Amino acid sequence: MAIHGYWCGATTRPGGCPSCGSPIFYFSCECGSKVFFDDLGGEWPKHRCGSDESDVPDWIRRLERTADPDGRIVVDLGDDISVQRPGNSVNPASVPRPRAPRPKALDMPIVRVDPSGSAAIEVIGTLREISREASLLKSLELGDNDIARGMLSEQLGPKWRHQLSKITIHSMPDDEGQRKSYTAWVPWSQLSDPRIRKGITVSVLLASVDVLQMGREWLCSHLSLE
Repeated sequence: MAIHGYWCGATTRPGGCPSCGSPIFYFSCECGSKVFFDDLGGEWPKHRCGSDESDVPDWIRRLERTADPDGRIVVDLGDDISVQRPGNSVNPASVPRPRAPRPKALDMPIVRVDPSGSAAIEVIGTLREISREASLLKSLELGDNDIARGMLSEQLGPKWRHQLSKITIHSMPDDEGQRKSYTAWVPWSQLSDPRIRKGITVSVLLASVDVLQMGREWLCSHLSLE
C-alpha cells in the first residue's frame, strides 16, 4: 500500500461538491488520486451526497479508513493507494525523501598510479584536488631552503625553484569503466588562471622524475583546460 504525503505533491483545498454544492475538501496528488472529504480533522469523514447509503456513489463507498498504532489515519483509495494523515507522534518532516540515484561515475573503481618509467604521458580527466601550500622539498624530507631550491632548479629548471602546488587528477573512464588517479607537482604559475578549480576537466602532461635521487614523483610540465 503506497502512502501519500508532501513527497508526491499531495494537496488539499476547500471547495464545493459538484453534485450537491455542499462545502468539501478536495484531495489530490501527482499519483492521480482524487477524493472529497467533509472535514480534515478526526476520522477524515468522506463526503456523502445523500442521506441514504444507496445515494452514495460507488467510488465513495469503496474508500476505507483505518488507524495505525501511531494514531495516523490511513485512507485507502483503492488499487493499493492510500493517503495518510500524521498523528500527534509523527512529524511529516521526518519522513525521508527519496534519494537521487547515485551517479554511475562514483561507482567506477579508481586506481592510484605511482610514478614509474621515463616517458611523459598525457592525462585528460577531472581536477579533484589542489593543494597550493604543499612543499615538494619537505615531502622528500629535505629542508625547504635556498640551497635545496637551488639543487631543484639545477635538475628541473628555474620554474621549479619557486612556489609549487600539488594536484590530483582522476582520468576519464577507460573501456572497462576504470579510472586512474594521478597526484603530481606543478609550478604555481600554471594555476594562475582563475578558471582552474576543483571539478573541471583538464589536460596535463606528466613525467615520472627521480627528484634529487630521493624518490620518483609525477611532475606536471603543462596544464590546460579542456
